Amino acid sequence: MKASELIGLSDVLELMLDAVCVVDRFGHFVFVSAAFENMFGYSPSEVIGQSMERMVFPEDKLKTAKVVETLLNGEVQPRFENRWLHKDGRIVHVLWSARWSEEHQVRIAVAHDITERKIIESRLVYMAAHDQLTGLPNRSFFLERLEGGLLRVNQNESDPSPVVLFVDIDGFKQVNDNYGHGVGDKLLQLIAQRLQH
Repeated sequence: MKASELIGLSDVLELMLDAVCVVDRFGHFVFVSAAFENMFGYSPSEVIGQSMERMVFPEDKLKTAKVVETLLNGEVQPRFENRWLHKDGRIVHVLWSARWSEEHQVRIAVAHDITERKIIESRLVYMAAHDQLTGLPNRSFFLERLEGGLLRVNQNESDPSPVVLFVDIDGFKQVNDNYGHGVGDKLLQLIAQRLQH
């Protein structure tokens, strides 16, 4: 392949699915790639010259500031996660790779949207701790919470003792036997809803 046939850097940046951001020492955008708008909803003209911090999810600002400080000290951040606010208000979970250029006095970062992965992880964590039918905490979640509660009581005498509620459904076996498991499942769901309220 001839040098003249190589794809130009601007074309590469235009085609990338991950967003490339360049931010000055003071935290203002000096460049964002085309993917930035797809990821965060803002066109380059809306953010150039603006503070990057205003886009960071409020609870992540301190954590992000600490990472920026390490970058400015010359440390490479090969992986860093935080949340940003999309133009439409939703939260975007971002995996960053970033580096400070002393020569150019800018931070260069690549942003990868991991929102779907975070949603799936959250669902898996919930499913691992809750009964699929009733939505109530399952045995392992219950035992973990009970153990934690007992530990807190043992460590802090002024902490109120935990309460364990035991529910026995009289005649439940007959409901399953006489009306089928579908009706039994609906009954369990109804009882679970009432226990949650």
